[in-house]
Amino acid sequence: MTKIDRQKIPERYALVVFAPHGEPYSYRVFQRTLLRWRELPVGRRSTESDRWIPLPRLS
Repeated sequence: MTKIDRQKIPERYALVVFAPHGEPYSYRVFQRTLLRWRELPVGRRSTESDRWIPLPRLS
């Protein structure tokens, strides 16, 4: 995305889902700050150990 493309997005958050064959493969979440977008960690808590488990992301 170009700088102009990023400025045209009115929402404060953007979710990018990579699903090449219909099944979600990875996720990335971005938050718009005052001057730029920054990536936020995406994951879940394990029910057994209450450990943070990150979801796969695009590289």
